[in-house]
Amino acid sequence: MASRVGGRIVEANVAEGQRVEKGDVLVRLDTSRLDIELARLLRTLEADLKELQHLESALKTLADEERAGLEKAEKELAEARQTLEREKCRVEMLAAEAREAELAVEEARGNVERIRPFVPESRPQSDLWDARQKLAVAGIGHGVWRDGGDLRDF
Repeated sequence: MASRVGGRIVEANVAEGQRVEKGDVLVRLDTSRLDIELARLLRTLEADLKELQHLESALKTLADEERAGLEKAEKELAEARQTLEREKCRVEMLAAEAREAELAVEEARGNVERIRPFVPESRPQSDLWDARQKLAVAGIGHGVWRDGGDLRDF
């Protein structure tokens, strides 16, 4: 007869030559060392399970924080994209305004060239008034000739 586990016999339940049947307990071994090892392994398992729970909790917290950080970053990115689009529109509007201003400057230069023949070289006050009057009569300029000889809004 052989045992899979070695150890000291603490109880023998059969005598030599006695008939036994399948399932009968023949001997009891001293399990104190095995019990101590089992208790140590159970404590280690319990500590490992607590550490696993702690790590799972920490992982969940970290995942929640990362998810919140991702949501915040995505929101900031969306806001930045909206700001970029608004600024692009603003730049396009300013460019259009600049083109309009350039056209207005060109128009004003043309007006100056058309008006130049009517402006005398020396500009005493009376000559300037005469030049304005001539421009108003000719329909050039922005002024309005009024009856009574006064020139307004010129």
